Amino acid sequence: MMSRIKELLISTTIYLKKRYSDYLKESNKKEAIRASKLRQSCIYEYMCGLQADLYQVFKNNHYSRIKPVISPSEIRIINYRSINGNLMCVFSLPKANAEDDLIDVILNSICQHMNTDIKQSQHDLFLMYGNDLYFYHPFLANGIHIHKLTDNGTDIILIVSSNLRP
Repeated sequence: MMSRIKELLISTTIYLKKRYSDYLKESNKKEAIRASKLRQSCIYEYMCGLQADLYQVFKNNHYSRIKPVISPSEIRIINYRSINGNLMCVFSLPKANAEDDLIDVILNSICQHMNTDIKQSQHDLFLMYGNDLYFYHPFLANGIHIHKLTDNGTDIILIVSSNLRP
């Protein structure tokens, strides 16, 4: 009788340990999913802020071979990549003529003009807002850099980063 009780206690203990272990694994999976969703949401909000500040630059400037930017939604959010701890955001702008194939020399020239316009807009807005620029346009205040432009057929793909960390 004692051995039977001992066997039941051992089997019950093993069962409870296994169930508790399973519970912890499931709980950790749910927490990881929740953390991943929260991170994705934060990154999307970051990209929306960056999109709005890019619009501040592009709305007053016109670039050859790219349609003028009339609203922030024309700077479409595509994706992001994390490279060496830096968040590289990928946006697209519509080409003026979708049939044009743009070579790297033209794209590099447009990229340089865009980066120059970003610095000029940053300067102009700083003169207008002073330190309030960090509140109104935090990405411009901290610095935006366009690393590369590529032609994907109908759009121009921009790879952009900011010194402001998410």
